[in-house]
Amino acid sequence: MSTLRQFCPQCGRALELPATAVGRQAKCPACEATFTVVAPNTALPTDASESNSDFGSLAQGSVSNQSSMGGSFRSAPPDPYAPSYSPSPVTRVENVEIVDRVIEEVFGPSWSIFTERWSPLILSFLIVGVASFVLIGAPFLAIALLAQQIGEDLAALIMVALFPILLIAGVFAWVGLTRVSLAVARNQPTPLSELLPPMNLVWRMLLVWFLLMALAIIPSLLVAGLLGGLAFAIGGEQALAVSFFGIAGILTIVGVIAQIFLWPIPYVVCDDKSTALGSLKIAFAISMQNKLTSFFLYLISIVLSMVGSSVCYVGLIVTQPLTLLIFAVAYLLMTNQQIANPREIQPQYPEQPRAF
Repeated sequence: MSTLRQFCPQCGRALELPATAVGRQAKCPACEATFTVVAPNTALPTDASESNSDFGSLAQGSVSNQSSMGGSFRSAPPDPYAPSYSPSPVTRVENVEIVDRVIEEVFGPSWSIFTERWSPLILSFLIVGVASFVLIGAPFLAIALLAQQIGEDLAALIMVALFPILLIAGVFAWVGLTRVSLAVARNQPTPLSELLPPMNLVWRMLLVWFLLMALAIIPSLLVAGLLGGLAFAIGGEQALAVSFFGIAGILTIVGVIAQIFLWPIPYVVCDDKSTALGSLKIAFAISMQNKLTSFFLYLISIVLSMVGSSVCYVGLIVTQPLTLLIFAVAYLLMTNQQIANPREIQPQYPEQPRAF
């Protein structure tokens, strides 16, 4: 649901309101002042008493008062301490609204949600870890130990045959964890039930992965092979060895750029917003409209991964779920959807809208 930000004209407290509240009366839970919810480009009343005045007195950018003597209009003096509001531009891609968000708007609510509702996030991560070891790690370990008895060729053939199962299981777990993070950000009941996602989303995520392989990874490898071959033909083995460092650097840069600009893909897919190709288009539009925030999200994920790995990798049990939640909150806010921030003051609304 679309939201807008409005400030209480009495105490200046920032309130998040649904767009459907425009034209209705709202009550600030902080100072209990009653005011009219107006569109973002309409000026707010300067105090609670003016909120009950005729809607015609609300002019674009100012509140005008009619003089009882001359009948002329004059603008009320601006309040230098009143908070300003500039609505974010909205871009619509298919059925998704995309808005600008700064990193402060993402990290603060993410931390508040994590401190209040961390248990399903960490528990889901532990469940996936244990299930992965039992269903995937243990069979592969058993095959490796039996390689001497059944033959290395047969063991390698069995592992290759099990690779598709491993791939599907990994995508299934990835989709499940992503949906849990979205459910926690929205404060949905029983978020752990999202660990068993619909299979149509799993197949869609697999198709997205293959599309990325076809569009980015395979061409990059072909270009790297061509450059390596040219280096070998011109300068021999020494030039080939030197070129490998340059190719590795180029591929690393391409990988970093892909992580910065394609991070919303799993959230768009898991939120069931579009087809596989449409999910790629929506995800790219989200990151392109929030380029700086996407870059900071990438840096935060790197820092959290380093912190978790520094504690003998045990810290990843906490940092990885937190990272998933931060990206989930960023996706919801950037697509103009609501999150359930436990520390956000929620405005109250009368049952009947105000008639003008």
